[in-house]
Amino acid sequence: MSSDDSDCEECGNCGGNVNVQFCYGCREDYCDECGFNGGCGVCDAEEEAFDKFKTSIETIKKMNAPEKSTKDSLQHLVQFMTYWIHQVECLEDDIVCMYYGDGGQHDGTEIMTDCGDSVLQEMEWFLEKASLICQGKYTFDTLSPE
Repeated sequence: MSSDDSDCEECGNCGGNVNVQFCYGCREDYCDECGFNGGCGVCDAEEEAFDKFKTSIETIKKMNAPEKSTKDSLQHLVQFMTYWIHQVECLEDDIVCMYYGDGGQHDGTEIMTDCGDSVLQEMEWFLEKASLICQGKYTFDTLSPE
């Protein structure tokens, strides 16, 4: 048995003797053999997180911003969110996060190690800030590079 084999377990999803990972979404295990794009091969937790994030973008677009400055802030927030989710879906490196890991830059593969929970936490942060922007209590002027 090689040192690589000592890390192997039987995958509860496909039965292979491989490096097994745990899905935060459905609580099942999976491996590279049965996973989808490095994610869980049992449930759609990651896809659901992406869909919810994109729905939150549409929700924020419909929010009532009474002044030009708040409208501009909401627009910047939406632009940044759109850019952010694209980067995460593409598993880019050095993605600027507002909430995940206490903010800062993180790689997409690192962000997605929890089957989308971090995407949902980031989404909640953006929704909270959008609400504060509409109340005139917060501004967002970070522009995405695109």
